[in-house]
Amino acid sequence: SQNIHFWMKMVHSVCHEPGGDSDKSSLLPVILPVATHLDLLGDAAEETKEQIIQTVAKELEGKLYAQHLAGHKEGLMNALRKYCIFLSNKDRDPVAIGQLQDAVVEVSSPVLSKEHPLVYLKIESALLNIKKGVITTKEFHSIACSCGFLSVINSEEFVGALKHFHDRGVVLHLASTDSLKELVIVSPHWLAKFLSYALIAQPYEHTGRRHDHAFEILTQRGILLGSFLTYMLGLFNKSESILGCAMEQNQAVDLLKEFGFVAQISPKTNFLSSEVQIADEKEVYIVPSLLPEGAPSLMQTAEKPDCSTRVVHFYFPDH
Repeated sequence: SQNIHFWMKMVHSVCHEPGGDSDKSSLLPVILPVATHLDLLGDAAEETKEQIIQTVAKELEGKLYAQHLAGHKEGLMNALRKYCIFLSNKDRDPVAIGQLQDAVVEVSSPVLSKEHPLVYLKIESALLNIKKGVITTKEFHSIACSCGFLSVINSEEFVGALKHFHDRGVVLHLASTDSLKELVIVSPHWLAKFLSYALIAQPYEHTGRRHDHAFEILTQRGILLGSFLTYMLGLFNKSESILGCAMEQNQAVDLLKEFGFVAQISPKTNFLSSEVQIADEKEVYIVPSLLPEGAPSLMQTAEKPDCSTRVVHFYFPDH
């Protein structure tokens, strides 16, 4: 149930538009719950499915983000019984897959049936063929203009178009953050790679191991030193230099903060001085997801992250 809360909060924090004039109590995007590994339940599948539905319905009761759930106005229990699809990871079940396809069509029809300018389709196609992972708003405007978009940059129409593609998950544009508002992330793969460098230092093992101490306290203590982030960001920018997708340090930090992945703390924090060597460090962050078990109290010393974690809702095109 913790995973369900986590993911629904993340969806809600990225986008929570009202469902429409006739559906004020619903929020977009609509969430269709899908439960996997049905094959592991064996003979107890039906009984366990009902237990899962009852538990989840009870957990979500009264939560604002539960209004994203398809059919929630019929009651959470009824909604889950109708729309929660259970799939086996072992055998392909054409009935369950058919139910999922029908549910997707049903809940998406009100959204997809809205009228949008034809030029938006051309822009979306052009964005999917970009080789870069991130572009500037000026580059986005140039691409839009090449597709027949006639409005000037920063006009109401341009801002509306950018918001349209953000809301649909085609791009990620964090307009409210000063250091990021001129950037448009167009590739989920680029973002995933950035996070692998910045948060878990995935490529570090192949770099000559000049920062073993910093790497150790990140992976074992959940503490990210500013100097180590600078080092890993340099490796990331070098790997992306051909595509011109470099990130500045302040942009990298703000992007991590936007998603609630890091929280800044003072290098003089008591628990740091006694357990971690951070001589001359100007910036120190904690990574909540990497904190050791029994360390939630460390969050009390941190800059409080946004109350709801954010997640990118990019879709992955078939091609």
